[in-house]
Amino acid sequence: MVAHPDGSGRAFLYTQDDGKVWLVAVPARGSGAALQVDGDGAIILDLAGSALRLTGLALHPEFTTNGRLFVSYTCDSAASPAFGGAGSFSSAAAGNGSRYQLVVEEFTTKGVDYGMGTHQARAAPTEVRGIFAMGLPPQLEDARGGQIFFRPGGDDGHLYLAVGRGDGAGGEASSPFSGKIIRFDVDHIPGNEPQIFASGLGD
Repeated sequence: MVAHPDGSGRAFLYTQDDGKVWLVAVPARGSGAALQVDGDGAIILDLAGSALRLTGLALHPEFTTNGRLFVSYTCDSAASPAFGGAGSFSSAAAGNGSRYQLVVEEFTTKGVDYGMGTHQARAAPTEVRGIFAMGLPPQLEDARGGQIFFRPGGDDGHLYLAVGRGDGAGGEASSPFSGKIIRFDVDHIPGNEPQIFASGLGD
């Protein structure tokens, strides 16, 4: 869950297994009320059919003015050949021909009315752009991590991705990004390459 930065008490809630992002109203603290999800009308992004598992959600630090939303997910490129949307990915991470991928994409929601009124007010994001894709070992249970975030407080404008070790059975070569936190200057793409921010991380 990621709080909406407009102070409205709403939050973006994502479900890992069915690849959906919802906009929900969070009850006031101490009210005793339950969080309510207003059916399909609250869905603002649906990756069902593309994502095997939605692993992360992050809002750009200036989301309230630019509407930029980022998601990370794993996918089976054989079953979802169109993964990656309309944009091109970083040249440093083309997936290496692997069937399974860890993908980071950006969606633009600017101009979408997120009022909690009519169903029509909750349109899906538009303008998808590929940020990153890396190959995963066949055993997806070994491909851990995938969370994305911007640094809270003192934000440096970079998007960070935590990648698990992803050790494959049978001695498959691991990605140079496995077991690391990598970052992207998402305000300067194309031409930006992922940078290794921290290494030596376990699962």
